[in-house]
Amino acid sequence: MKKHIDQHDYNIFKINTIQMSLNDKVGQFYQIVPPDWVNIIAFHKGQLIMERQFRIGVEEQVLELPAGIIEKNEDIVQAAERELLEETGYSGRGQLIGTLIPNPAIQTNRCHTVLIPETCDTGQSSPDTFETIETLLMTEEQVKKAIRSGEIQNALHLASLYQYQLYY
Repeated sequence: MKKHIDQHDYNIFKINTIQMSLNDKVGQFYQIVPPDWVNIIAFHKGQLIMERQFRIGVEEQVLELPAGIIEKNEDIVQAAERELLEETGYSGRGQLIGTLIPNPAIQTNRCHTVLIPETCDTGQSSPDTFETIETLLMTEEQVKKAIRSGEIQNALHLASLYQYQLYY
């Protein structure tokens, strides 16, 4: 038995309060309901496209993959191609290589990894209003060094890079 008790909408995510019967006991639980996300592993002339941008959660500049929210009813690969172009000005055709569950204990969403093996630079990025993004091209060895040094710390981005490494 599952019963929705309450819901709060915080623009980019909702919080559900749920009453549910588990192991013959009734308990109250919380779900964070964010949209699905996409992480993009994209290459330009053999180098990985990376970003450095300010992240409000940790209040610091973070080195990470291009990534973003998948809009309602948007195809995963199309979302990746859109986000890459908006954030970096690079365009290319992608393919889904994996799906992750960010935090199944309390979150309902998925994080998808899309590979875009070849891109062209359009020179036309259009980041969101509050995004200031520095786009970097890095060799795979430079990315590995940034991971080892702790410069890349976003856990979901590390997981996406690992998915890529497993298959390519």
